[in-house]
Amino acid sequence: MSKEEDVLALARAVAKHGGNALLIAENNTYAGWVSIEEAVKSGKAFAVEPKPGLVALDLDSAELAAKGLKVKAWAEEYLQAQTVLVASGRDRHRHLWVRLPSGMTKEEFRNLLGQNYEFPYENLRHTQATRPPLSPHRSGLPVYLVDPASVEEALERLGPADGAGKAQLPKGLTGKWARLLKDGDTEGKYEGRHQVEAAIAQAAVRAGLSKEWFISEVTDRRNKGGAKSQEIEERHGRQVAFKSAGKTYDNAARWVTQNDVTPTFDLETFKEKIRAFRKAAEQAAFTRSTDRDVLLALIRHGEKHSSYSPMASVRDLEVESGRAIDTVRRALQRLVEQDWLTKGEPVGETDTYTFNLEMSDKSSTYSSLGGDRKSMY
Repeated sequence: MSKEEDVLALARAVAKHGGNALLIAENNTYAGWVSIEEAVKSGKAFAVEPKPGLVALDLDSAELAAKGLKVKAWAEEYLQAQTVLVASGRDRHRHLWVRLPSGMTKEEFRNLLGQNYEFPYENLRHTQATRPPLSPHRSGLPVYLVDPASVEEALERLGPADGAGKAQLPKGLTGKWARLLKDGDTEGKYEGRHQVEAAIAQAAVRAGLSKEWFISEVTDRRNKGGAKSQEIEERHGRQVAFKSAGKTYDNAARWVTQNDVTPTFDLETFKEKIRAFRKAAEQAAFTRSTDRDVLLALIRHGEKHSSYSPMASVRDLEVESGRAIDTVRRALQRLVEQDWLTKGEPVGETDTYTFNLEMSDKSSTYSSLGGDRKSMY
C-alpha cells in the first residue's frame, strides 16, 4: 500500500460517520473543510472529528509523552482498551489514540484519567478535530506509528469505520436501495455480490452520499448488501476492503456521469431548502430561546456536511449552542415533540444520534422571502 492509501485508511478508521476533514495551514490556522479523500490527496496537514468511542490524547511535551506511556499501559491492562501511539511530528511529541471498551463513555474515561494521572483536560480530544495517525505535520516534520508499527494492526486496534448502521440510514437513500443494503439481494435480481454493491454505490452517488458513507456502510457487518467487501476484509484485511469499496464507488460515480443520470441530490436545492428551514427557526415563536439555539446548532451541522440528517453528539450541541448539556437534552426532546426534528437511536454506547430535520412543513410556513406560506418544494 502507498503512503497516501495508508493515511486515507487510517483517517477513515478514526473519523466520525459523515465527517469531513479540516485543513490546517502552516501557521496553524484552519484552512477550510474538504472531504477526507481531498485532504489526503492535497498532502497537507488536516484533522478529523473522532468517531464515537474513540479519544485522542495530545502529548505535546516530553512530560506529557512520558505520562502518556503510563496511561497507555493502564488503559490496556485495567480498561481492556485498544490503543495506538503515534509520533506526531515534533521531537518526542506523541498522539495516543484510545478505543474505549464497550459501555464506557468518554466522560467516564476523562474522569478516570483526571483522577489517576491529573491529565490536562485541554489535551484530551474527544469531540475536537484531531490529526489522524500518519497525517502530515503542517511543517513537514516526520510522523510514524510507534505502537503498533504496522498500519494493518493499527486499523485492527482502531476498529471498524464509523457507520450509521441499519437504524440510521439517511433519508437520501430510497426504500428499495436501503433494503438492498440492509438485507442483500433477497429477490435474486443481481448476478453476484459485486453487482449488488455496484447497484448500492450507484444509488449512493445519485443520492449525494459520500464515498466515506458508502465504505463505512458496506463494511458494516449489520448490512448484508456489503457481503463482498466484508469477505475481502476477512481474507485480506480492512485496508484492502476500504480500497476495494472505494474503487466500486468511483466506478459508480464514473458510470453516473458518463450516462447522464440525474442525481436525486442537488447541492443548490439543498442549500435553498436548509436556508428556508433556518429562516423558519429564526422566526418561530419558541417558548424557550434554548430550543432555537439548539435547533440552529443542529442546522449548522447539516449545512457543514450537506445533510438533511446530520449526526451530532449532545456534547457537540452543548458547545455549539452555548447551553448546558442537560438543557440541551430537554430542548431536543421539546423539538421532537414540536415536529422540528426526529432523533434516531444512539450510535453504539454513546450520546451521538442522527437527527432528521423535518423541513417540509416548517420551511413552507416561513419562506425565505418573508414568512408567508410559499412552498419551497
